[in-house]
Amino acid sequence: MYKVYTISLPPTYDEFLARYSAKKRYNLRRQFRQLEQYAGAGLTLRRFETPDEVPEFLAFWAQILANRETTHPGRMSLVGQESRNRRLAGLGLFCSYVLFGGDRPIATLLGYQYGSVFVVERTLHDQGYNAFSPGTCLLHTVVEQLLAAGSTRLINLGYGSPGHDYRATHTVLDYISYWLIPATWRNRLFQFGYERLRRGVATVKAGLAQRKDGPGERANDDEG
Repeated sequence: MYKVYTISLPPTYDEFLARYSAKKRYNLRRQFRQLEQYAGAGLTLRRFETPDEVPEFLAFWAQILANRETTHPGRMSLVGQESRNRRLAGLGLFCSYVLFGGDRPIATLLGYQYGSVFVVERTLHDQGYNAFSPGTCLLHTVVEQLLAAGSTRLINLGYGSPGHDYRATHTVLDYISYWLIPATWRNRLFQFGYERLRRGVATVKAGLAQRKDGPGERANDDEG
């Protein structure tokens, strides 16, 4: 069982903003204004969804990643994923965004659209804009565009815990993952071995827990 954070969308962006307090809405306007002033140009959001647009989106992603200081750049890299995302775009599933300040990409979102559900796979922003909430501005601009299109009713943010309290907009759902594998003898053998491994690990954990609790229980008995 996994906790998945989602955002249910009302019909309009004004209704979405109404979920926030007046102070939050004021701060959001201020964040947009400060980001635009720092960028020195107007903010624009571009959507990428066709197979031919995938390489350009990946290039913008790589450009932002190159400007970041990170000890694990490979975790955020999309190198080698062009073919996969082209296929998804051909199926009408690829739906990603880049937020620009003038001609410069500030933040980007890798996402997928399936029916009325928009799935956020990853987000990335230029660290030079950290003080101006580029991630928040990106998400709200994407929400506004999704609502304008009128086909999205739920945003799936995936697993994990948000860095801030989003009780005004987020709904936590319980998700269960399943494996669907062909019924071949090799897969049956793998499943048999995997089940035995899980049982063995559970047995070892139980044994270690008993050994850990044992001395304390004996000490209590001696005291009695």
